Amino acid sequence: MKKIVNGLLAVALVAGFTSCNKDLDIEKHGNFGTIEDFYKTDADAEQATASMYLQWRDMTLNEFFVKNLMSDDIWCGGGGRGDVGTMEALNEFTYGTENPYAQQFYEEYYKVIYKANLILTYVANDSQVKNRDRAEALVARGYCHLMLGIYFGNAPVVTEILTGDKVRPVPSKEGELYEQAIKDLQDAISSGCLTQKSGLDDSNANNRITLDAAKALLGKAYMFNGQNGAAADILDQVIDSHLYDLLPTEEYENLHHAVANNCRENILEFQKRDNNALIWNEYIGNTIELMSGWRADYLVYEPGSQAEIDRGGTSSYGFMNPTGSLWEAFKAMNPAMDDARRLASIRDWSELNAYGITMIAGNAFYGNEGYFYWKHRMIREDCSDPYGMAGYQVTQFNNMKVMRFAEVLLLAAEAHNGDGKSLDYLNLVHERAGLPKLTAYSLEALKAEKRLELCMEGTRFEDLVRWGDAATVLKDQGKKCPRFTAEGVLEWPSQWDKSNAGFKAGKHEHLPIPQTEMDINPNMDQHQGW
Repeated sequence: MKKIVNGLLAVALVAGFTSCNKDLDIEKHGNFGTIEDFYKTDADAEQATASMYLQWRDMTLNEFFVKNLMSDDIWCGGGGRGDVGTMEALNEFTYGTENPYAQQFYEEYYKVIYKANLILTYVANDSQVKNRDRAEALVARGYCHLMLGIYFGNAPVVTEILTGDKVRPVPSKEGELYEQAIKDLQDAISSGCLTQKSGLDDSNANNRITLDAAKALLGKAYMFNGQNGAAADILDQVIDSHLYDLLPTEEYENLHHAVANNCRENILEFQKRDNNALIWNEYIGNTIELMSGWRADYLVYEPGSQAEIDRGGTSSYGFMNPTGSLWEAFKAMNPAMDDARRLASIRDWSELNAYGITMIAGNAFYGNEGYFYWKHRMIREDCSDPYGMAGYQVTQFNNMKVMRFAEVLLLAAEAHNGDGKSLDYLNLVHERAGLPKLTAYSLEALKAEKRLELCMEGTRFEDLVRWGDAATVLKDQGKKCPRFTAEGVLEWPSQWDKSNAGFKAGKHEHLPIPQTEMDINPNMDQHQGW
């Protein structure tokens, strides 16, 4: 995707500079053509596909926040109560039908679907390049229908360009979104046109959607549609291809840093570039690291410490703080707390102090129990401009990951429903974490493993709902909110108590259809409880 994306950005830049020309009264010659005139050549198809990829990549920003905010792994955090109230509402299950994050979440899936449908409608299947682009569009559309099914339940299925009376589609029936996702992914796989990795350490293939990425997504779609046997079969194909593997234990800490971009563990990721000339094209709108880094204006980086050398999180905002519940889950898995996964995922205040970070006296972290994400910790090596702009933290070039091989193994372990492969797959993840081999498989062991392995990677809430555990695990979320002081004291201020907070069964399994959609589409039905 490198050449495609950079080419598209070049077109955009040329267009931008042209629009600034002072001689605007230029005689027209011809016209720009119509939509039917464009999708003719291989180059046209590649440009359309690049546009679809960029739309999908940019969507992962909002996905990161919405999916993680509704899990029991994080506190919303920020600079103080009300810093971003609409994020707090998602974290505490007090949001309504007009929540802008939920609305954008909904809209962005349909933007990607629209771009995929343009390709599938107007790009002919008359060349190898075009056939590959069409297959990739099917995967993108399948992914979006899968996520709409998981998070919105009865959102419309859209498989064509909506015009005329069709611009107000009807809601889907139960399971239809999953069925459409499965069909699209099956069709993409059977086309024989998707890129395949050439080997385990092929670092170029992930520039596009690969065949095994489509298979992995299909396995996930089968799981959410209750087809565990079919999921087991297709996920086994990904595993047995030997084109993906877990990074070794000693490299665990690299997983979420730029050094691991396009590594053997990444199934589906979106590219970011280590290129100063493209900083503002690459990073505007992508504030994952900036938002989720530690609350930097409260911190002191001790001179000469490792923290100062790494120069990570020096201007970040302190959202997405780990919960005490997550810390205790790591401790329950390994009371010694010395395994590579825990050390690469979450640290407590004493460990941050040892790293060289203290808090300015008189301050307190809002939405924080004294625990800090280490998995997404910002370091100098992840910045395109580590000296000139490292403090602003917009130059991170960590690829935006959608799925990695560890999730495939855990989905496959669950899909096999306790047979010999379930334990084998579970142990691959467990032992890589730096823990001793498990002797037996159980669903509870799988749930515990998946929470720790994929914490803050956007799978926790959807799994809790799928397992039927959300109403129990999340029922009190947000009723109280903590703060952690410079003196190391954990407080639960009563002025932040919300008796109406928490997950409510029969309501919060899905996000509401946004009010904007309800207002313009009389065919839509709202979920129960809204």
